[in-house]
Amino acid sequence: MEADFFDGALRNADPESIESSIQYYTMGEGKWKTTKTWPPDGLQMARLYFDEHNMLSVAAPSVSSGIDSYTVDFTASSGNQTRWHTGFGGGDVIYLDRTEEDKKLLVYTGTPLESDLEITGTPALTLEMSSTAADGAVHAYLEDVSPEGRVTYVDEGVFRLMDRKEVDPKSLPYLPLGPAHSFLRKDAQR
Repeated sequence: MEADFFDGALRNADPESIESSIQYYTMGEGKWKTTKTWPPDGLQMARLYFDEHNMLSVAAPSVSSGIDSYTVDFTASSGNQTRWHTGFGGGDVIYLDRTEEDKKLLVYTGTPLESDLEITGTPALTLEMSSTAADGAVHAYLEDVSPEGRVTYVDEGVFRLMDRKEVDPKSLPYLPLGPAHSFLRKDAQR
């Protein structure tokens, strides 16, 4: 297949133009989609804010700061069948109901949705925090809570705090989707 591509593109005096596109998979819908732009046309950006009583709000907070304290519970886990454990032949990725695990975490919950919602792209978290430790990691989960209370894993992000220094995006070998971090030892902050 690759040889045919190179034959057509390099040996042909009048090669066919190659049309650029992005394919992405929509979980839950079980369907691949194609777009020429990212994010795909027609999508609306949604921003949620941390609010009082561990709620998420579509309205920006009326006060400039707030405080929530959390002591890390090192028994909290995503389970043994996550993308971290199964990537090298470890079986299927299965995230079980996370209701009990969420009781060990600092959780913010939004109001129930009035209609179905498709999440496409890369969710981003902006967080200001302080810690009693010199280093650590933030694990952020995006989850769906059913009307019956079942908590289903949707996505996650992990960020090591010592890698928080932002660098010039042009210094990286890729274009970051958010703040630029090199993850290099020389840029580590303790």
